[in-house]
Amino acid sequence: MTVAQQASAPARVRTAVRGTPLRVVAGLGAALVADVAFDPHQHHVPLCPMHAVTGLWCPLCGGLRAADSLAHGRIVTAFHENALFVTSLPLLFACWLYWLLQTSTGRGRPMSLGRFVPVLIAIAVAFTVVRNLPFVHGLRGA
Repeated sequence: MTVAQQASAPARVRTAVRGTPLRVVAGLGAALVADVAFDPHQHHVPLCPMHAVTGLWCPLCGGLRAADSLAHGRIVTAFHENALFVTSLPLLFACWLYWLLQTSTGRGRPMSLGRFVPVLIAIAVAFTVVRNLPFVHGLRGA
């Protein structure tokens, strides 16, 4: 590698990093289009091994249906299908926006989620327990 190539390598990396948040949102947009086209309300999507084996609802069960409902403007239905997914979207958007601002100004990488992982796991476990209680039917999205 020549000296000129070595000098331009960091610039290419910075350009690639700057475009990453936009590529992520483009990929999520494509996934949403596929989800809406597939219509998970009409077609069974057997993706959850926990539900298939135990009959219990995991924190992600109903996420595809909730995304489809949100895309069609049915917020209450989406909340019924997966409340954790729906309530986490504003926080995820704020994190993505922070990431976009950080990378567009060249100041760094996305925020580290390392210290938040235990909290996220605790929230997911608590949501799983609550949505599987026998008297809580509104959070199952069946």
